Amino acid sequence: MNTEIQNQFVSYEISKKLKELGFNEPCLAKYTKGELFWHPISGSTIENSFLSRSVAAPLWQQCLDYLRIGKGIYIYINPFNEVLNHRKAILFKWAILNHSVAKEFSIFEVAREQAILEALELTEKQKQHEYRN
Repeated sequence: MNTEIQNQFVSYEISKKLKELGFNEPCLAKYTKGELFWHPISGSTIENSFLSRSVAAPLWQQCLDYLRIGKGIYIYINPFNEVLNHRKAILFKWAILNHSVAKEFSIFEVAREQAILEALELTEKQKQHEYRN
């Protein structure tokens, strides 16, 4: 799979965390031993031993939709102009609605990934809190 297409899918790390949180949506690709392969699968239909070691690889938008619709977590990534070392730069600031976390990055894709990782950590903490109560 070429790099440009691979960049449309979340990382292996995020895919594993999504699976642990119950992500179970049809996807166009999967990770097997950390490598991305085309293979439309749904988490609920992984049956044979080869596929059971696979993890669904959602698109970035699928991940954001899952967090928003399934977990009630809204992620915002906004560009803004900043002057750094006397040069104009565009930075990307992400925030999670109703949470005091917000960070800035110079690359949109890094901001998106870090925001999602933070949201997944927040979701895991909420899940542990619910489990204890």
